[in-house]
Amino acid sequence: MTTKTAFSIEYDFQASPQLLFQYLSTPSGLSEWFADNVNSRGEDYTFIWDDTEEYAKLIQKKNNEKSSLSMDQR
Repeated sequence: MTTKTAFSIEYDFQASPQLLFQYLSTPSGLSEWFADNVNSRGEDYTFIWDDTEEYAKLIQKKNNEKSSLSMDQR
């Protein structure tokens, strides 16, 4: 049986909330900061690193304040 562990990270950035939100909540921004490529269709996101794909679902989004994704097991 596989066990799950909750994982949360907080960082302080010296940037406007609007600019930072764009980088952390859009596929193009996430592609620049986090993964080689990110695609989205509605609430479903695909993160691509080399030949590996990981999937996530958008669970919460509040403009210029918060964007939460939950990684999926497929």
